[in-house]
Amino acid sequence: MRDNKDYLRFLSANMLQMVGVIDLDNTLSIMKRYGGRTLEMVEGKKDSIIKQEIIELIGKEPAALLIREFSGECIYIQMLSAVKAKLMRHERNKEINCRFNELVKQNPSYRRALKILSSEFNITDRQIYKIINRI
Repeated sequence: MRDNKDYLRFLSANMLQMVGVIDLDNTLSIMKRYGGRTLEMVEGKKDSIIKQEIIELIGKEPAALLIREFSGECIYIQMLSAVKAKLMRHERNKEINCRFNELVKQNPSYRRALKILSSEFNITDRQIYKIINRI
């Protein structure tokens, strides 16, 4: 099972700033609910539907801190599903790199190792090549 802290390296600057204000779990809740949307943070509006939803989602005090921090700004909320996809791809790529190193130690050729990994991970040998040379 993945630790929520694993998401940190894939968060945008706005989301990292939000983590600093309301913590990671509350930020992930905001991302899950509002991901892919731009929210206008208005401090003075008591009847704002978004404000009420945020209070219900993360609580009154964290919502007040969030609105105070971003008051008057329109902030894009990063999609949680996109962050999860980046994390999963990163983990897969690390696994491919480790497996490649194992194969090369067993003496198959570089090209043979690419073909084996392509089959194992069900992606093209060109993609495997890019992953190995990127990490």
